[in-house]
Amino acid sequence: MAVVFWALVAFVSTADAQTFPADGAYVAVQCGGADATDGAGDVAGATGWEDVVGAAGDAALSWAVDDTDAFFRLRVAADAWAGAAYQPSTWGIEIDVDGVLDDYEYGIFLDGVAAIDQVVVAGNDAMAVLGDPADDAETDFFTYDVATNARSTPAGSAIGGAADYFVTIAVPLADLATVGADPARGLVVWAGTSTDGRSLDGDLACHDGGAGAPSLADFGSEPVLLDPDGDPDADGLDNAGELAAGTNPRVRDSDGDGVPDGDEVAAGTDPLDADTDDDGMGDVREAEEGTDPLDPDSDDDGLLDGAEDAACTDPQVADTDGDGLVDGDEVNRTGSDPCNADTDGDRLSDSDEDRRGTDPRDGDSDDGGENDGAEVGAGRDPLDPADDFGGGGDADTDSDTDADADADTGDTLEDHELVGGGILCSAGPGSGDPRALGLIGIAIAISRWRRSRSTRSPGASLRRRDRRTSCR
Repeated sequence: MAVVFWALVAFVSTADAQTFPADGAYVAVQCGGADATDGAGDVAGATGWEDVVGAAGDAALSWAVDDTDAFFRLRVAADAWAGAAYQPSTWGIEIDVDGVLDDYEYGIFLDGVAAIDQVVVAGNDAMAVLGDPADDAETDFFTYDVATNARSTPAGSAIGGAADYFVTIAVPLADLATVGADPARGLVVWAGTSTDGRSLDGDLACHDGGAGAPSLADFGSEPVLLDPDGDPDADGLDNAGELAAGTNPRVRDSDGDGVPDGDEVAAGTDPLDADTDDDGMGDVREAEEGTDPLDPDSDDDGLLDGAEDAACTDPQVADTDGDGLVDGDEVNRTGSDPCNADTDGDRLSDSDEDRRGTDPRDGDSDDGGENDGAEVGAGRDPLDPADDFGGGGDADTDSDTDADADADTGDTLEDHELVGGGILCSAGPGSGDPRALGLIGIAIAISRWRRSRSTRSPGASLRRRDRRTSCR
């Protein structure tokens, strides 16, 4: 967009006479990856000092800097100096600083049309016609004496047949920075001639006049970096590096992640993205945790580092709970807990259940009443309810699904088997040993034995008790 006007009275510089750089100090401005060029006589009516010319090796526009000033040098087909003043034309540079190339924000003009020749830095407050280089810059910010800030000298070429000349304009770097044309940033420029002191309505470098009316977006230069070696934000990345990376040369940490831009470029992370690999875990956090900020899944377990950092899993260990299933499989496929090796507590690891086809989230996969670990420990099939408890399924006749004779659901005994007149033999967890007595079954058996004492002989009662308390 055009420059936002700020209150600044046009300042007349009293700069000392410039020492213009030697020819070898100038750098050719590039258009489309090659030296800025322009054919002789390509715009009707723009002849001599108004005819911009250039060829490969003899660029139409070049630039140089010293400690205090920027210099722009335009090649034209005749001498712009008339002996006592400049010819009644304008030579200038229009500058874009915001990346929107259908307008320009600032202009630097050698104005030979005004009553008094002058060099001007002006601002373009608003574009009457987008893309039109002939749109006038409305606000003068700085003016300079042409005796100190401009000159016309032989160019040593004759692209149009006659001797060419350089029109060179000098502007203080500090003044450019003041208005917003920051020398630390890449500036897109357009250069040409004009009959108007605040625009370019004549011949333009990098544009063939025979191709029709020019539009700024079609022939802007490659970015011109007037201070490539500076590092004004002290982030370890010079302005040339900042231009290449797209970072802000005036901001030490462009993405605000706490790491200076220079350090990020050196490390290979993106100085414009606080989370380079977009895994939900910022670059600084990855450095703290030891994960790879360039790899969204550092341990290759199928879970992003950021998701692991927010959960219980370890982004550097593929199988956090050590159960043989990688974390990503537990979360995305089996639905088991990646931080618990035995999610359903049935004494089979989640990976063992995955191999057997049982459900690692269900302690009794076949719903036969006996948990999977107990069935496997006893050599039975945890996917076949018919073989639970040795083939009898739920061996009692009460309303619950455990194998004891009462209708409670509160016991957690495993591998229950009904024996004799009601005593339960219970294996210890996962042991498969049928010799241990279930406590509830013992209580029931004792109760029944006591009731039988009044109707049976002592021998018969003893024999019944012995039968009930023996495990097969």
